[in-house]
Amino acid sequence: MHLDADAYGVLLTVTGLGLSFWRLKRKFDRTNSAGVESFSGFGQKMVATTLDGMLQWVGLASLFLGLLILAFV
Repeated sequence: MHLDADAYGVLLTVTGLGLSFWRLKRKFDRTNSAGVESFSGFGQKMVATTLDGMLQWVGLASLFLGLLILAFV
């Protein structure tokens, strides 16, 4: 059972890192040469920033939970 907990911990940690990097890549892709994020409309900005916020929290939560599992189980 200890091996299963390690596998879940590693999976959650890698998932958290992947989501965090994906959020940063999405933000980087939206920036122009001046370093300002550009959107085609207000709705797109609201959807993108909401999705980025959710990616940030889910990524951080899974990263933290994965590290806790690896540290204490």
